[in-house]
Amino acid sequence: MESFAEYIVWGCWELTRKCWLGMTPFADRSVTTGRRAWMFAGTILAATVLLGNFDLLSGRTAPTWDAVDYFAPLFSLIADHAKAGRLLLWNPWVNAGSPDFSDPQVGASSPLLLLFALIVPNPFFGFLAYWMALWIVGGLGMMLLCRHLKAPVWGAMVISLGFLASGVFTANAEHTSWICSFALLPWIVWRFDSAILERSYWGVVQAAALWGLSALGGYPGPTILDPIFLALWGIGRLWIGRGEPYLRPASNQKLTHYVTVLLILLAIGIAVLSPAYVSFLTETRGYTWRASSLDREYSLGSGVFPPAAFGTFASPFLYLLNLPGPNRIWPETDVSMSNIYVGILVSFFGLSALLRASRWRAWLLLMALLAGCCAVGNRLPVRGWLYDLLPPTRYFRMPSLFRFYVILIFCVLAAYAVRDFDNSWEIQSPTGRRRFFVLSLMIAVAALVSFYLVWHSSHLNISVPLYALSHLWGGWLAAVLICGLWYRGALSKNVLLCALVLLAVFDAGSALYLSRPTLFSSGALSWWQVMNYRHTSNLELQSQGWLRHLHPPGELGTYPNDRNVAIKDAELANRSPMKNRFFEHYLDDQVLSSMAIGSNRIWFSDQPAWLPPKEANFTAFAQLVHQLGSPVLVLHTPDEMEASSREDCTDRSAQSGASPGTAQAMSPAATQLMSYRPNSLIFRYHADRAGWLMVTDRWAPGWRASVNGQPREVLGADFIFRAVPVTRGDNLVELRYKPRGYVPLVALSWLTLAVVGGLQLRVFAAGRRTIGSQP
Repeated sequence: MESFAEYIVWGCWELTRKCWLGMTPFADRSVTTGRRAWMFAGTILAATVLLGNFDLLSGRTAPTWDAVDYFAPLFSLIADHAKAGRLLLWNPWVNAGSPDFSDPQVGASSPLLLLFALIVPNPFFGFLAYWMALWIVGGLGMMLLCRHLKAPVWGAMVISLGFLASGVFTANAEHTSWICSFALLPWIVWRFDSAILERSYWGVVQAAALWGLSALGGYPGPTILDPIFLALWGIGRLWIGRGEPYLRPASNQKLTHYVTVLLILLAIGIAVLSPAYVSFLTETRGYTWRASSLDREYSLGSGVFPPAAFGTFASPFLYLLNLPGPNRIWPETDVSMSNIYVGILVSFFGLSALLRASRWRAWLLLMALLAGCCAVGNRLPVRGWLYDLLPPTRYFRMPSLFRFYVILIFCVLAAYAVRDFDNSWEIQSPTGRRRFFVLSLMIAVAALVSFYLVWHSSHLNISVPLYALSHLWGGWLAAVLICGLWYRGALSKNVLLCALVLLAVFDAGSALYLSRPTLFSSGALSWWQVMNYRHTSNLELQSQGWLRHLHPPGELGTYPNDRNVAIKDAELANRSPMKNRFFEHYLDDQVLSSMAIGSNRIWFSDQPAWLPPKEANFTAFAQLVHQLGSPVLVLHTPDEMEASSREDCTDRSAQSGASPGTAQAMSPAATQLMSYRPNSLIFRYHADRAGWLMVTDRWAPGWRASVNGQPREVLGADFIFRAVPVTRGDNLVELRYKPRGYVPLVALSWLTLAVVGGLQLRVFAAGRRTIGSQP
């Protein structure tokens, strides 16, 4: 692991050195638009991310929380499938089986994720490379967006450094899907804005492909919100921001152009994201209640951004007051949902952009305020209005993800401000300098006051770490001092720009340093090492037979997690974002869970009860199992199983149910296991009489069955499992997982991306030929 980190650091150093040797100062306008200067800026961004995570890349620490519990193990499973020439469909090692391919944030059909899964031999090194690559890609996308907005290279670097060290990348580092969505967002906005301004449909084709790509490995919330955000962005560009420089006048057909752009965005984007989202809507029905829209109260109240957390703009330390523990400052939310820090200079420049009268900038500010109001969830009615008016927004929770757009908009406003700031050298406006200095002083005072108020409200008896105080006072006062000296004319242009860039590097590096508790952890290192050293790529389950444990092995942690996937050990109780209330009841009941663990977990019955999967029926079923001391068979039709996902997940009382009293105790079935793979199960069973076999693997719509070569319907059993009918005598039972339409959708998605990518390469090649042919 050390050699891997050393190679990365050495490569960044060599690239930086080669770029620096041929550079002239940033203040030279002929160079600030040159390729070498932009390459140098990109190198600084990449080096900041890699050096900020050096402890992780050097093997001294490991990813923390969801990254080590969920995303890294599933990345290793996707890599195992990819190297075997397969796509991940069914995961039999967690939660008695799970259709993980249909969870969009897993990224099972993402070409970007699969690329890293294939090319890196060690899947856990591959996960780190994928994570860091997303982070760096996010910074480069922001830099290109700033360049598109006519920001100079030094300003683009300053803003991109703030973006990379913002509260999403640091606080949500554990959520790889969130990082994927956030990292590609500036790329999407860049290409969409180009399409609007240049009346070019090719730009929106690129934006659509990027949106779809982000959806294949991203969190569903941003996937749903991105088109809404782009629609508002387009309205501002075409109808509100007509006076903004660099905006071409809109024609009389601007409404037609706007509608066409949105239709292209949706058509191509949906084609790309279809494998994940069509599968989610079809293959999770009956498996999880997340297959339907979420309850309003749950959607608005889970994962909110506390209003007081807006004070975290002052310091990257403040959100750490909400780390797990008995004295959390905002116990209603998670530490990852309570950070909006975006950097000192981005805050300065973002607000200073409003000093210039512009309807477009006012529209951006209004969009940021709207997103901020939605981020606080049920604290304000705005998120509720969105829930009521736009049905797709009912499919995700975590209102705090709306802060994505607040941070992005502040970076965009900052790009306009640095453009104004750079032009002020030509106009030499003392009034503009004075206004900017006064505003910077006001923002710094507000930051210091906010820090004190947030800290004081925590009522914690611990002192602020010295480095956090040094960053707070040193960073904000240094920014004010630089602005003051610039206002007084005491700084040359070279010195000023170098000071701003150095301050941005210090600020970003300090934010990464202070945010280490949510980036990685030495406490997770032992689990990481066990997964790494005991990882097996074998996808066969037959060697372990029917054996399944209740929890993962102790060396992988004592709370629910998916780390057992790396060592291919089947468990019943794991971490799962695809919740099911009946499955949760099993985990809470030792008698019920015992039927699905151990080596004897196939059951036979010829006297089942037929009941729909409702809460009241489950209660009666559980009582009968406890009374008999043995499992009984309750059967459900596929339609009934799928209907159970549409019921209100919070309704526990208003259901009346029938009694499964006619069901008799089941008997263990002695089977001969012939083949057990992730997507297929084949075994023999000799039945003394006709009846049903219950396989204690989870039911899902994509499972197909045959008995002695004849197709049989896969029924729901005991609310979450599968059952197939068998006849008297020998029975060869085959169960295969074949989700309908998935492979064609993957082909459609990848072909769309390949066509867009191929055409873009052709554009690049044509551009190079044109440049080469010029005298």
